[in-house]
This record gives sequence, C-alpha cells and structure tokens, in this order.
Amino acid sequence: MSWLNRINNIELEIITGDGKSYKPLWKNAVKNISYNTEAFEFIGINGTYIERSEQKGNQFPILLYFQGDDCIDKTESFEISSRDKRPWTLTHPYYGELLVQPLELTIDNSEHNISKITGTLWVTIEQKYPDDIVNLVKEIEIKKSEID
Repeated sequence: MSWLNRINNIELEIITGDGKSYKPLWKNAVKNISYNTEAFEFIGINGTYIERSEQKGNQFPILLYFQGDDCIDKTESFEISSRDKRPWTLTHPYYGELLVQPLELTIDNSEHNISKITGTLWVTIEQKYPDDIVNLVKEIEIKKSEID
C-alpha cells in the first residue's frame, strides 16, 4: 500500500489506558530503533568491543495537534487520560498497531486555536520478565537443608 493510500485510509488513533479514543492530527512520522548492547573495554587495547543483542522497543517521537474551538478541552481530556498507567494502543498509518507507553508529553497552547503535543512513545511488551515462579518443592528442600 502506498504512503498516500495509508494516510487516506488509516486514521491515527490513540486508545489510552483508560480506554478512551483520541484521533488527533499528526505530523512527522519518525521511528527510533536501538538494540540491547554491552560495551567491553580492555586494558592495553585501543577501542571498545560492543556486543549487540536483541532489539529494544522502538521509540516514536510524536507531534500531535488538537485544533478548533474545543482544542483546549480535548487536550485536557487527553492529558487526564494519559495519567492512567496502563499502556496505550497506537494505530499509526505507517507503523500499524502498537502497544506503547508515553515517556513524556509537552503541551503547547501558545497558538490559542491549536494545542500542540510533543513527546515520545515507547513500544512495550505485555509481560514483565523474568517470571517469578516459585518452585515450592525446591524451596522446601532448601529450607530443610538449612534447618538440618
């Protein structure tokens, strides 16, 4: 699908953690990709060895707009919704449907009829790792050996 078809057929939508849907105007589609890395430096060796592992969650700098007579009310509602700690669902014409968390938001109402929101959204996974699963049999064996 061409970029023009995507823009015409897929509307940007943010469903915040409280379940409310917002469809602001948007500009600047940017995706930042980074990786889990570790740097190793050795005495007597020039340079650094970089070990790269899996990709981190992508980050998306956002530039959103609410405009019109009720732009302040829409922005205020969006700000209140953004306080909910649950992840957002972002549907983006270029990047599809993503589960994201906002890192920061800046609201600029200096143009009166337009509320501009900038910030960064970070793609999140649904589960926190590692899973804390307690093996009761092992725990009992450890406690028994400590007592003995």
